[in-house]
Amino acid sequence: MIRLLTGSTHTGKTLLAQRLLERHGAPYLSIDHLKMGLIRSGMCPLTPESTDEALTAVLCREGVAPYSEAVVGAARLRRAVRLSAVLASLGAVAGLLLAFYLTFVGAYASLSAANLLIFLVMWLIPTPLIAGTVNKY
Repeated sequence: MIRLLTGSTHTGKTLLAQRLLERHGAPYLSIDHLKMGLIRSGMCPLTPESTDEALTAVLCREGVAPYSEAVVGAARLRRAVRLSAVLASLGAVAGLLLAFYLTFVGAYASLSAANLLIFLVMWLIPTPLIAGTVNKY
């Protein structure tokens, strides 16, 4: 469901959007963030001093494609970050269990710095691979 909050300046639109976010867990995008993203992209003639009417004109002329691309990119990025965090956590738990086991059986020679470095590097490999899935954004 999409909810559009509109109103005059300083009427509490952002505050209301943040409250909805807290209550329902729904994401929100401020028009100010959208405007600054369009300005920084250089894909439109807006400036920070441009009025909201100019932004509306750009959105009507360009369509909602830039907005939808930003939303899709944000979803991909969020998914990639979550997957990387899960893999990093699994790597930490696996490393802790492996170190405990090797210490428990008395295989102290296996706990050398080189072996631990190899183990840590192997758990870093999935992160660039996951980041490659977010290729456009």
